[in-house]
Amino acid sequence: MLLAIRYRGRELARLRRLTVPAMALSALGGIGLDCIVAGGAVHDGHLQYLLQ
Repeated sequence: MLLAIRYRGRELARLRRLTVPAMALSALGGIGLDCIVAGGAVHDGHLQYLLQ
């Protein structure tokens, strides 16, 4: 397990120019999706009791 983690860490460090933007965009996409889903639930009235 540790060998696999070390190998993966070296690969991420070697490909830093691709790794950092890919990880950042993935995180922003997840946050955006959460906002869309939560906004839709509030709009549909599913979370109205939380806002009162």
